[in-house]
Amino acid sequence: MEGPRCPDEKEFGQLISFLDSELRPNLPWSITNEYPLAFSPQNLSNIRIIIEESQVLSHAVMRPIYVKTGAGLFKVAAIGSVVTSTDHRNQGLSTKILESCLESAQLSGCEFAILWTHLHDFYRKLGFEMAGAETSTLWNQNLNIETSGLRFMDTTKVSPDAIHKLYGYHTVNSLRTLSDTSKYLQIPNTRVYTAWDAKNNLKAYAVEGKGADLKAHVHEWGGGVTALLPLFNYIYQTQNAPVTIMAPRHSQNLLRKFKELGLQTNDGFLGMIKPINTTSLFTKVKRHARMQGISDLILEKKDERFI
Repeated sequence: MEGPRCPDEKEFGQLISFLDSELRPNLPWSITNEYPLAFSPQNLSNIRIIIEESQVLSHAVMRPIYVKTGAGLFKVAAIGSVVTSTDHRNQGLSTKILESCLESAQLSGCEFAILWTHLHDFYRKLGFEMAGAETSTLWNQNLNIETSGLRFMDTTKVSPDAIHKLYGYHTVNSLRTLSDTSKYLQIPNTRVYTAWDAKNNLKAYAVEGKGADLKAHVHEWGGGVTALLPLFNYIYQTQNAPVTIMAPRHSQNLLRKFKELGLQTNDGFLGMIKPINTTSLFTKVKRHARMQGISDLILEKKDERFI
């Protein structure tokens, strides 16, 4: 048994076949179509595998991203596609793979790691905990909302430049290039809804579905509240089915409007998070606290505990 280690370019095709078989069986697309930036030759150094006799037994991928927030710019390790072949489970391979990913993340300067999973107890053993705030809103009715002369479209054939510009207005987001945005719009099973004014200016957009995981969920959106509300209503009208809209807790204006409309909301966690480079992370948080007039914040790590 060999690894955890990075795959070489010759092993990449075999690795993708393994992942498609384990994670995307019976689907007409490859996992590389869903995660074009994570599974690319440029990110090979952040992929970890364990192999035996040229067969992939276990895998995980880590992709460093920069996240812009009001407290500063953070480097984050997004971890996903953690899987071990059925015949080799319960041998600790996934734990070894994840520990290797976390080591790589720390060496690359990531301040914390994040992943999405329902296996909470397993990841808690590795130091992850549920954290972050996210609100899900169920839009399950056709509402009488003023459209203000907006024109709506349901197509992925929309200018990446226009989407990229609106995305950049978010006060909190992961930094993307225009090329990144273009690739995201091509992910299978993705529907892009847009709202345009009379001068053909993009006023709002919403992305529903993405590959196999987010059907009937709007996981990304941009634009002003006055354009987003009629756009969400248009999505419901178009699909003639309920849709769940995911929003960060700091989107207070939007969430307030949802409640005024009588829509059902549910507060939850963003994902499972593990601090990695605590010195850098805590320094940025305490600096932001001082800017808010909080001078007596204590935030430090002692042994394996955070105080």
